[in-house]
Amino acid sequence: MAKPAAVKIFGQNALTKFDTITASSGSGTEYLYDQKPATVWRSSGSSDSVTETLTFAFKNLAGNAATRTFDTVILQNTNVKALTAGSEPFTLSDSNAVLSLSASVSASSYTLSLLTAQTANADKYIGEVKFCSLLLSLTNALCEWERQDNAVESGSFYTKSGELVSWTGPQKVAGTLSIKNLTLADRQTLLDAIAANTFLTVALYCDFDPAQVFELALTEPPSESFDRTSRRYAMKLKLQER
Repeated sequence: MAKPAAVKIFGQNALTKFDTITASSGSGTEYLYDQKPATVWRSSGSSDSVTETLTFAFKNLAGNAATRTFDTVILQNTNVKALTAGSEPFTLSDSNAVLSLSASVSASSYTLSLLTAQTANADKYIGEVKFCSLLLSLTNALCEWERQDNAVESGSFYTKSGELVSWTGPQKVAGTLSIKNLTLADRQTLLDAIAANTFLTVALYCDFDPAQVFELALTEPPSESFDRTSRRYAMKLKLQER
């Protein structure tokens, strides 16, 4: 059995809460950026003969048009089968996809044209959209993701009768990404990415489980060691979801 593809590290999602998303039909465009793939934008009255469009207008804090640069479009929890990203065609076979564009895009607006659904003539839906630039593919490194999610709200107490009452609210992804066999060049690229981005978009297993793509922040400085014999680095990153 082939091992999963390399961990891929992208820059911060170019889509922000200040941007405007216009859909040709349906409702729920606000869900495309809420970090909850289960909540979706869904078209209304669509079919495979109707092309649905999602147009993303990128804006700065003042509400003016802003140029964003990216080379990858990430879709999570979607039933779309055929689409064009900009003018580039793609066909999906899974509900999650990491789409590598043939060239980097710099634009103040961008359109996804959704042609057909994986179930014939169904309304089309998407849970999350991310526009990112690939910074590093850890092809030659050995990576291990130890996940331990954090509860946004949790607590417990004992009643007078001694009964334990506990609760856990929504959870956010968190964990430690351990990277071994890291070259000097890749180490520097990774450190530069950490310094330049508040959040990194990390695709843990692009081919094995493409749903495992998260926007993560480093919660403390990375720890690292150096093997003088192999001349390679090992690094641990403690990460938490946006």
